[in-house]
Amino acid sequence: MKPYYEADGVTIYHGDALEVASALGEATVDVVFTDPSYSSGARNAAQMRSRGSMRRAEGKYGRDRWIGSDNLTSHGFQMLMR
Repeated sequence: MKPYYEADGVTIYHGDALEVASALGEATVDVVFTDPSYSSGARNAAQMRSRGSMRRAEGKYGRDRWIGSDNLTSHGFQMLMR
């Protein structure tokens, strides 16, 4: 499987999680980052104020964090947590 991005010990694959996982050897994964369910789509401060949405403060590190904001509605979050 061809990596989407590769540099300095970091390799990112973009595709179906089952297909990617089956192409990797055992003991080769340090992090699995999936979206959805994290719903990490970029949002600016005005969009974050929209009613009925989950909100997350950006905190000390701002948008340098892996998940800078949530796009998941409150209802979507409740369904995810079931």
